[in-house]
Amino acid sequence: MAPEGEPSLLSIFKPPWRILRHESGNYRILDAADRTLCWIYVKGSRTMDQMLLEDEEAQILAKAIARLSRPQLTDCKEQAGSFRQRLKGPASREHRAPERATVSASSRAPR
Repeated sequence: MAPEGEPSLLSIFKPPWRILRHESGNYRILDAADRTLCWIYVKGSRTMDQMLLEDEEAQILAKAIARLSRPQLTDCKEQAGSFRQRLKGPASREHRAPERATVSASSRAPR
């Protein structure tokens, strides 16, 4: 929330916000008056810059930002947690040890 007397982000950038894919491959978030709210830069195929997002990550971030203009989304912590979980995706699961099912001797079928 904006402090008392200061305009909120939604009063400056009128909803709905939408995502525009630029010819460069980057994403731009626009408000209802076609003003740019932000740019999200994507890692190109020829760059090794680790600070830039992969295309899928940039898409998820752009969608999350555009959804912030919707009044029904009031619980930011829940949305942020959901976003972090989607960004982690399958890559974070690779680093965990695989779960193995243990079968006790009593649950095995007789031969």
